[in-house]
Amino acid sequence: MKVAAIISEYNPLHNGHKLHIEKTKKELNCDYLISIMSGNFVQRGLPSYIDKWNKSKVSVSNGIDLVIELPVIFSLSSAEFFAKGSAQILNSLGIVDYLSFGSEVGNIQPLKLIASILCNEPHAYKALLKSKLSYGLAFAKARSLALTEYITDNFPMYTIDFITNLLSSSNNILAIEYLKALYSLDSTIEPFTIKRLGSNYNDEGLNASFSSATSIRNHLKTSDDLTLLKNHLPKSSYTLIETLIKDNYTFPQMENIFPFIKYKALTDNNSLKQIPEASEGLYNKIYKSLWDSSTYEESFSKMKSKRYASTRINRLLCQYFIGFENYSIDNLRRSDPSYIRVLAFNDKGAELLKKIKNTSPLQIYTKLPKSLCPMLELDLQSTKAYSILNPSIRYNEDYFKSPIIIK
Repeated sequence: MKVAAIISEYNPLHNGHKLHIEKTKKELNCDYLISIMSGNFVQRGLPSYIDKWNKSKVSVSNGIDLVIELPVIFSLSSAEFFAKGSAQILNSLGIVDYLSFGSEVGNIQPLKLIASILCNEPHAYKALLKSKLSYGLAFAKARSLALTEYITDNFPMYTIDFITNLLSSSNNILAIEYLKALYSLDSTIEPFTIKRLGSNYNDEGLNASFSSATSIRNHLKTSDDLTLLKNHLPKSSYTLIETLIKDNYTFPQMENIFPFIKYKALTDNNSLKQIPEASEGLYNKIYKSLWDSSTYEESFSKMKSKRYASTRINRLLCQYFIGFENYSIDNLRRSDPSYIRVLAFNDKGAELLKKIKNTSPLQIYTKLPKSLCPMLELDLQSTKAYSILNPSIRYNEDYFKSPIIIK
C-alpha cells in the first residue's frame, strides 16, 4: 500500500492543481492520496475565496481520497510554521510514504541541499550569514546571499544565477520549508517534487495554459464573464463556482474585513499589540493607516513597505479579525497538533481512516467533541469570523457539518 500526500489550499482548485494530483498518482504509483488543506483562511493572509467544505468536495472530485483541515494557527502563519504544522500532522498519521509538492525548479536535489544547510548550519555558512547581517541587511536577504555564496563555493555544479533564482521563487521557498520540517521530525516520509507549469503564484493575468489561483480570483472579482475560466478550471471546479454565483454566494475579500478591524483597532488600540507578529513598528504603521483611511485598498497601500511583506501584513489583519490576541499564539504554534479534522473523503478515504485509527496517536474528529483544546477552539473561532464575511456559512457551521462523503 502506497500513500502520498499533498499540502494544499485550492483557492480555488485549478488545472495546475489537477495536473499535480494526476502526476503524483502516476509517477509515484500510489494507491491513496491525502490532502492537508487550509480551511477558511489561507497562508497568503486572505479569507478563502471558497469555504472549506466546498473546497474539500471539489478536491475529492478531482482525485483526493481524504481531505484533512490544516488548523488555522498554521494556515495563517509564515511558510515555516505552515510547513511545520502540515508535516507534523502527516508524520503523525503513521501511513504516509510520500509528500508531493510543486516547485519552480522541479528538481528535488538542490532543494534538499538548501534544506540540509539550513537545518545543520555549517560553520562556514553561519560565518557568511553573520557577515551579511553586519551590513544591516534584512534577515531574509542576508540568508539568501549567504546561502548563494556558500553553495556556489562548495558545490560548483550550481551557479550564482541558479541559486539566486531558486531562492526568489515562492514555491521553491515553501518546498524548502517542507523539507526542513520533515528533517526536523526525522520523518520517513519521502519528498517528491513536480515542476510547476504556467503562471507564477502571484501572476494576476490569465495564462493560455495554466493560470494561477491569484489570476482566477482576480478575474472573478473584476469580470462578469465566467466562461473565460472554462479552460482554466477542472469541470467540477468550474461548475461549483457557476452554481455559487447563481446562488448569490459571497466570495469574501479583504475589503469585507476592513470595517471590522478598523472599528476593533480604534476602540481597543491595545488588542492589536497582543498578536506576536505585530512588532512595534508594524503595529504603529497599521494603526495609523487604519485611522487615516476609509477603504482597505487605501489603508493597505500605507501599510506595506520593503520592510514588511504584503502577505505578513494581511496575515496579521486576518489574525486580528479572528481574535488571535485572545490565545497563546506562540505556544500553540510550537505545540504538536493533537487531532485531525476530517472534511471530506471517498470510499478509499474511508479505508484510510480505518488504518489511521490504528497507526496514529491523533484524535480523529468527524464531529466536534464537547471539550475543545485551544487549537481546535481557534479553528471554530475562524469559522465564526468567516461567517460574518460569507452569509452562506452559518455562525456555528462547524457544529452542524459532517464530513462530505463522495461515493
